[in-house]
Amino acid sequence: FFFAQFRMASQVYDDFVERYAELLRGMELPQALWPNLCQKLEGPTFDIGSILTFYVDEDAVPGSQYGVAAIEEVAAYSDVYLLDHMWTFEDTEQAKLQLLHFEALRERVAGILELKAAENLEEDVAQIMKHLSLVTDSYLVGEQTCYYILDEVGARLCPAELEDAGFRCAVFYDQSQEMAYSLLWPIRDIAEEEAATA
Repeated sequence: FFFAQFRMASQVYDDFVERYAELLRGMELPQALWPNLCQKLEGPTFDIGSILTFYVDEDAVPGSQYGVAAIEEVAAYSDVYLLDHMWTFEDTEQAKLQLLHFEALRERVAGILELKAAENLEEDVAQIMKHLSLVTDSYLVGEQTCYYILDEVGARLCPAELEDAGFRCAVFYDQSQEMAYSLLWPIRDIAEEEAATA
């Protein structure tokens, strides 16, 4: 039984490497982390909360008061983490329509943007649309541009130049699930309570 499971796991990993090696090399994800990524994609497993926690900076300007920091020391290249794309849309018209029709989405995006509720639905949506570019990024699937917002953790990573960043973040499109994630991994040692930068 054990050997059958091992062979099956080995085959899954071999298939994963065959399918994604070029992409992973292109994003410079160390090969030592590929088995961890393969395993985390099976669930998928979102375990970034094991190393990062939220903090509030009361002195920061509104809209940037929340961030994420290391719970404890994190070693460089120690693991890779999946970040959820909490919302994906094709263009601003689709985004506006979805915000108008889905209250939970509207509230979640407003929370990430640290926006207070407006007087009415249309003002709420207009306010979100005005600030949406602050947390939106994109990737291509074939010819189609997909815009996305990371989950609450990913959206609160502090931007940094590559030479100063503590983490690297890259989009990974899982062909088998037809699902995109962002991968996050530490590229240098991170001190306890250090703000997470990418």
